[in-house]
Amino acid sequence: DPQAVALNPHVEEAEQHTIEWAYRFMLIVDEETSQLLRRVKFTYLAAGGYPTADVEELKLACDWCTWLFFYDDWYCDDADSEVARDPIKLAAVHRRLLEILGGRVRPQSDDSPLAHTLSDLRRRLLQRAGNTWMGYFHRAVRSYFQANLWEVETRASGRIPPMGVYTKMRPYAGAVHTVFDLLDIAGRERLPINLREHVMLQQVTLMANNCICWVNDIFSVAKEIQEGNRNNLVLLLCHEQGLSLADA
Repeated sequence: DPQAVALNPHVEEAEQHTIEWAYRFMLIVDEETSQLLRRVKFTYLAAGGYPTADVEELKLACDWCTWLFFYDDWYCDDADSEVARDPIKLAAVHRRLLEILGGRVRPQSDDSPLAHTLSDLRRRLLQRAGNTWMGYFHRAVRSYFQANLWEVETRASGRIPPMGVYTKMRPYAGAVHTVFDLLDIAGRERLPINLREHVMLQQVTLMANNCICWVNDIFSVAKEIQEGNRNNLVLLLCHEQGLSLADA
């Protein structure tokens, strides 16, 4: 089938590695979480996104997608988490994580598992890609954090964001820029700076990013209605244009 997605042949080895990696750094502390991680199949998502990556490159991509899953679950989606409900506390978490990702500090024993796993990812990414690429990746992660903080502040205030503002922030809130950056590592050729920063590539990247994030909004709309979270393009179309949910 020409429409079938090519899967990286190392997917099963990468999945086993990622589960063991998450246990080692205590992202996973029980079998229930392990089974959840297997059900969401981030490793297969990475294997479809990076079909030609070697096994170590695929492990990095799987570990990063897993890191994003736990960050989002603990600091964005968990209604019982103080951090998820308090923009000041979330901003402090972001500062610490960015210091670690930037190599300015090393995680301490009282840091969260996310801090320790991020330090491990930084070490491995730096070995593969070098300082210039890490600068791009650091900026993409920082933008992701800023967009997530904006969403938390919006929810905390009870405001409904204007659709124009939301569509500007949404490409950053999905962390898609970070997984696009990993194409440089999982591909056979590194993008030269003049191509990476070319306006046409930037526009194509934004279009692809929007497709990914808007599809995610469609699939997650029921969950966001249940949570009372208006940060969703479908719900904003309902609000601003007076559309039914189905039409939106």
